[in-house]
Formats: sequence, structure tokens, C-alpha cells
Amino acid sequence: MLILKDNIGSGRHRRCYQHPSDNRKCIKTLYNPDDGGLKEVQRETAYYLKKTESIQACRAIPNYYGTVQTNLGPGYVFDLVTDYDGTISKSLDFYIRHKRIPLSVIEAKLAELHNMLIEHGISTMTLKEYNVLVRKTAPRECSLVVIDNIGEAEFVPLTSYFRFLHRRKINRSIQRFKQRLGKIIRTVDASEAR
Repeated sequence: MLILKDNIGSGRHRRCYQHPSDNRKCIKTLYNPDDGGLKEVQRETAYYLKKTESIQACRAIPNYYGTVQTNLGPGYVFDLVTDYDGTISKSLDFYIRHKRIPLSVIEAKLAELHNMLIEHGISTMTLKEYNVLVRKTAPRECSLVVIDNIGEAEFVPLTSYFRFLHRRKINRSIQRFKQRLGKIIRTVDASEAR
């Protein structure tokens, strides 16, 4: 059994911990299983298993390594997303709210993410600014990594079988994400103008 201590982030259903014996991995545990958390984890891990090769080829999604027993219940092991200097990558939300990344770079990196998801046939649920990390690969270079909401919610996931449907779904998902980010950027700008 692994003893988890270092909480490095939390979501709606899961908390994320640094792996106690492998600093290149993290472990997610459920703390809110009865509010749809267990169903979400089962859906996501099933998708990871179904799309293992595609995900391993895509730099925009962390790899999944299965489950382990922890002092906090079952743990789901993933790559830990880190910057070139070894620090844990921060969310896109952090970079936008602190104006640490130019808008032109965000747009370029979103286009790269968009292309990678289409190229590798990977679906996401709703993209959110706190579930997308900015991985700094050098002092002035970065890429985006989606750490949550991977997969499909449809009972019959037609996007897995038809490339044109998958492309359309990703186009919609990225467009909605851009609109969401636009609202956040306007809010940040408005608060600074006061």
C-alpha cells in the first residue's frame, strides 16, 4: 500500500498526489465518489485503456499506468506533468490570470492542441482552463497538456468510429474553450482597469 501525503491539486471528484516512490508520476484518488466521481473515473480509465497507443503517441495527454492501493483508497497512476526544470507545471488559468503568457502564444498552443487531438483521434469532454496545464519545455517554449475530462460520454461513441465526426466534435470543443478563455481574459483585463 502506498502512503500518500503531498496533495498537489484537487478537482471536483479527485485529489492528485505526488507518487511517493516515482517523482515522474502522480496518483489521483477519489474523495467525492457518490457525486458521480466513480462513474467519471470508470469512464475515463476505460477510454485510456481503449486508446492507449494513441495517447502514448500524443504529447498533449499524460499516460495512464493503472491502479494502486493507497491509504486513501484506490489510486490511479498518471504521468506527472512537469516543466523543463522539474517543477510541476501550472494551469493555463494561472498563466492567464497572472498574464504570464501572451495571448498570441495561447492561440498558437491551442491550435497545436487542436491538431494533436485530431491527428491522434483523442476525444475530450468539456475543456476547462484549470484542467489544461502549460508545460514549459524551455524558458520561452511551452505546450498544453490536458489532464482531466479525457474520453467520451456518449453511450454509443460514434466519434471513435468516424473521423469526420471526431473532427467536428474537437472543433466544437476547442471553439467553446476559446470562448471560455476569452471571458476569463476580459474579466482579468476589466479587474486591472479598475
